[in-house]
Amino acid sequence: MVKNFSGNRVEGDVELERVVDAVRVYLESKYGEVEFEVVRTFDRGEVYEVAGVFRRKGERMFRRFTFLINSKTYAVEAFGLR
Repeated sequence: MVKNFSGNRVEGDVELERVVDAVRVYLESKYGEVEFEVVRTFDRGEVYEVAGVFRRKGERMFRRFTFLINSKTYAVEAFGLR
């Protein structure tokens, strides 16, 4: 479940939706059902840098994350927790 977006979100922005889908699929494959919020997205040319927070269903604590997502294939190239 995506709670919120911040930054330069344009309604119907297909690229951003695909980036968020890539984040969701990766988080759910690793952690099960999650609630997450994308806080910032940066277009770095060949990759998108995506920062935000997530928590597993039923947990109270949010964890911060950063993704690097390929801008052509939308594959996750790197993932980190802080």
